[in-house]
Amino acid sequence: MFPTTREHDTSILTFNSTCYGRLLDPSFRPSDCFRYTLCTPGVSACFTAPSTMTQLEENLDALRNPELADDVREKLLKRGEWMYREDTVFRKTVRAEV
Repeated sequence: MFPTTREHDTSILTFNSTCYGRLLDPSFRPSDCFRYTLCTPGVSACFTAPSTMTQLEENLDALRNPELADDVREKLLKRGEWMYREDTVFRKTVRAEV
C-alpha cells in the first residue's frame, strides 16, 4: 500500500502507532512510535488517543523533536517483527477454521 500511495502522489493517515501499547517497551518512548510512523514515506499524519495530559505531551514530542535515532529505529523494527510473528501464531491457532 505504501509504494502505491507514493506512486499516485497521495498520502496515508495512520492510527494505533503503538499497537494498543504492545509495541512499547523500556528501550523507547511512545513518541518514538509516532516519530517512526511520521518518517515513513507516504505518511502525512497519524492519529493519537492520549488519555492524560502527560500522554498528550509525550505524543506531541514527536512533532517538536521529529528526528528518530538509528538505534531506536532498529529496536522498533525488531519489536515490530517480533509482534508480527506473535500475531501470526495467534491468527493461525485462535482464529483458525475448525
